[in-house]
Amino acid sequence: MARFLALHTADPRLFATDPSFALQRKILRALTSEAWCIRTFLAAGAGKIACEWEASSEQALIDAIAKVPEIPVDGIYPMRVIEWEDVKRQLGE
Repeated sequence: MARFLALHTADPRLFATDPSFALQRKILRALTSEAWCIRTFLAAGAGKIACEWEASSEQALIDAIAKVPEIPVDGIYPMRVIEWEDVKRQLGE
């Protein structure tokens, strides 16, 4: 499975506390064994979202994200994670 970064701009009101968690439930229903969101970073005040995904293909990710049109996509990019603590340890810093 490949890793992807999906960037979004969304209305900050989407992040308001919803006691029914309707949007979160919709997102969970969109996830599949072919496209799974690992973690999401929110900058709610700025209306920005960054999601780290694992997916079998970019198309599988596009298909999953399309099920949640409330959160439009700015872009999808192949990615990798750099754990700087690990780099520091490896370099003996």
